[in-house]
Amino acid sequence: MPFVAGAAIGCAAGAKVFVALPTAWLQGILGAFILLVTWMPSLGRLGAERGRFAFLGFGTTFLGVFVSATGTLLAPFVASATPDRHALAATLGALMTITHIAKLVAFGFIGFAIGSFVPLMAAMIVTGAVGNWLGEVALHRMTEQRFRAVFQLVLTALALRLLWVAAVHAGWF
Repeated sequence: MPFVAGAAIGCAAGAKVFVALPTAWLQGILGAFILLVTWMPSLGRLGAERGRFAFLGFGTTFLGVFVSATGTLLAPFVASATPDRHALAATLGALMTITHIAKLVAFGFIGFAIGSFVPLMAAMIVTGAVGNWLGEVALHRMTEQRFRAVFQLVLTALALRLLWVAAVHAGWF
């Protein structure tokens, strides 16, 4: 529930300033933050869990309006709060669902026409379902230790990609 409350406030705030902030800055901050929390997991456990997840709901939904990196941002926090890979996958999936539904509602309230994106969204749902199935198969075949190592590697690669895209958009390359 704290995550849902934070997500509701985050999507409302994010929708209002959607066009005001430069995406490159958000991507750079997000990439650096993900690297920090991924490689220093104790940062993902700061504060009381309820407050942390309320803040996380707000932050990921707010930033997700701009850069759509909710899973990447959520993952290090969920990883530090969950005891095993199955709980991590289930919790991350549930929180991402909440975040994306909140964003759909927020975009609807500001008058964004989603109709033209329905075919793309349908394709994303189908590929997401296939990816979930493949992920579930891999999840059951991996040991906890191997899963955590691969998870950390993938998060690092995604964070570095965000930093690269931010640098390119900022005109540094």
